[in-house]
Order: sequence, then structure tokens, then C-alpha cells
Amino acid sequence: MIQRAAGVSKSTVYAHFPTKEALFIAVDRSRVRLLHGYRAAHRLPPRRPARNAQGAGRALPGSGVVAAALALWRGEPLGGLSGESIDVARLRLTEQYLAAVELRVTVDLGTGRHAGAITELTRLVKEFPLRERLWALLMLALYRADRQAEALRTYAAARTLLVEELGVEPGPGLAGMHQRILTGDPTLSGETSPVTPARVWTARNDLPADVADFTGREPDEDRYNFDKPLFDSYAYRLSYNPAKQWALQFSQAFVHSPEALEPDENVTRTTASAIHTVQFRRPGSFIASAAVWGLNTKSHGGNEHSFLAESNLQLQQNAIYGRYEFVEKSSHELQLEDQLGHGKFNVHAFTLGYARILATVWKTNLSIGAQGTVNVEEKALHGIYGKNPLSAQVYLRISPALHR
Repeated sequence: MIQRAAGVSKSTVYAHFPTKEALFIAVDRSRVRLLHGYRAAHRLPPRRPARNAQGAGRALPGSGVVAAALALWRGEPLGGLSGESIDVARLRLTEQYLAAVELRVTVDLGTGRHAGAITELTRLVKEFPLRERLWALLMLALYRADRQAEALRTYAAARTLLVEELGVEPGPGLAGMHQRILTGDPTLSGETSPVTPARVWTARNDLPADVADFTGREPDEDRYNFDKPLFDSYAYRLSYNPAKQWALQFSQAFVHSPEALEPDENVTRTTASAIHTVQFRRPGSFIASAAVWGLNTKSHGGNEHSFLAESNLQLQQNAIYGRYEFVEKSSHELQLEDQLGHGKFNVHAFTLGYARILATVWKTNLSIGAQGTVNVEEKALHGIYGKNPLSAQVYLRISPALHR
């Protein structure tokens, strides 16, 4: 819920067409949404299948559609209009357009179309000289075209520009690409395969150590077939139950190249949790609480923390619960580097809810409930997402009944 309220979905692509009737494209995974009464002019495929199919080194089923949609882009979005809200919308539209361009260029590089990518990226770095991702892609394209010296000169030009214009050194993505080219990193050849992650672990009553070997890349669009296993990632988990009311766990996963769009980045995911349950004398009544902490550590630098605390009071058929969530979002993940620079932003969410069990069939509860959430983000994000956005839900829930 935090991500929906305060995160920018990377799977959404907007395009502006300065025709007599303003048209927008909005693609959110596999759905096309209509924005403020404007009709959608073209449909793009969902982001995840595109990114993972690209990682397979094969032609994308929807890559031609992505290119066709990008070809509809016409100059500056919302041209001729002014105002604070218009300027914010213009920045967001341009950011989404560039993210789509970067995805399409990454696909081209993965399928060997280096020459065309070099021509386009050379033009784009002149038009958007402070966008480091474009410089890194240009270096990669030159390297794969056996033009290593030009790739290194490109880095020097980008670094000089950043130092003179902003007084900063290149970020970890661009600097990391430079270092990998210098060392001849074999993974720069782009030969990767689509893979499927595996989940392994169960709770136990002592202190076991579960270890798993699996593939780190997210699955592609073919969810019912079998991807080639690489076993390039691994995880372990420790669980401990000091008493019947307590369940503790600690786990780490070392994930190799989870995102096809950033194949050179590995992530270490660490979690720890504590669950406590107290049974009341009245049958079907208890209170259960949980605290969960998570940390993503990226190989190119940067840590992102998250935390959740939740408590549920069950009084026979009725339940009242509260939840607090915290997450750190980087400007890179929010796709706001051009507006806000490199940095991280804290996002909080507070939820209060009520649920009532309607029926219990075959040890399964059917409940109806309602909840409300208030989101709190840093002031720098207010102009983009609004101040403390609110949300509410009414839902039906199916869950296992309490086992004795």
C-alpha cells in the first residue's frame, strides 16, 4: 500500500501528442488506464515481461510495440502550457519517456543491435547530458561493438561534464560501468538467461539452518513453463521458538542480477522477524503481534531499510488491527533523479482496520472488513504525490481458521 500511495511505478509509460486533442498513453503492467477523460492511443506490453525477456537475449514479443509507442512521442510534453502543476507533470512525463527509451535500448543491446543503439544514445546524451544512465548505456554499446577506447573516452567526457556542471563525481552506476570495462568484466557480453526464483524454508521448533541454491532473476512472462536453472544465488534462514508464544527468524538471500534492466547489480536481502501470540481463556480470542525488518544491500552501494509492526486483537468473530509500515525509497527507484538528485526518502504508513468472520467452512474463515491508511512522506515529495495521501478499503478475506 505504501508503494501505491507514494511510489512511482516503473511500469507506467506516458507519452504526449500535441495534436488538436491531447492524448496520453498510460500502461500499468497489463492494464491500459484512461487519464482524466483522455483516451489511450496505443498499448504497450507490461514492463516485467519486457525486462525479463530482454535478459534472455531473445527478441521481445512486445519490443516492436514499445518502439512504435515511443515513435509517437512528439517534442516537449504539454508544450505551450505553463504553471507549477504543468511543470511537475512535464517532468514526470519526460522521465517516464526516458525510462521507456532506456528499456528499449537495453533490449536492443541484448539482441546485438549495437550500431543503431550507439547512434541513438549519442543523440540522447547531447539532449539529456546529466542523465547518467544514458552515458552508461552508450559506454556499454561501444564496448560491445569492440570500441573499448571510445567507451573509456565517453566516460571521461561524462565525468568532466558532471564535475563542471554540478561539482559531483559520477554515481555508482556510471562509475561501476567504467570499472567493469577497465577490468574486462565477462558479464558485459550480455549473455544471460531468464530464471525463476525459488522459495525454501519452513518454521520449526528448534534452531535449524535452511540453505537454498536458486536463480536470482525475476521470472519472465511465461509463468507456466520452465526456465533454465542457473543456481547463481543462495539463501539461508535460522528460526527459533523459545516458547510456544514466540517465533523468531533471521534470513539472508544473496541474489545475483535480479533485474534484467540492471544486469550488473546484485542484491543481498536480509530479514528478521519476531511473532508473539497470546491465547485468551474465551475460545477463539487472542492477540497476535509481529515485528519485521528488511534490508536490501546493493552491490554498487546503497542500503534500503524497511520495517513493519502489526498487532491483531481477535475477540471471537470480531477483529481490530493496527499496522505501521516504513520503507526507504531511492530517487533512482522513484525515477526522480533528474528532479531531486541522488538520495533516499522515508515513507511511512499507518493503518487501522476492523474485520468480522461471517462463516467458517472446512477450517477456513470468510471475513468482511474495512481499513483506512494515512501515508506520510518527506516534504520533497509533496509536490509530486500530495501531502499525506489517504486511502480506504472494504474487502472480503479468506483465511485459515484457528487450529487447536
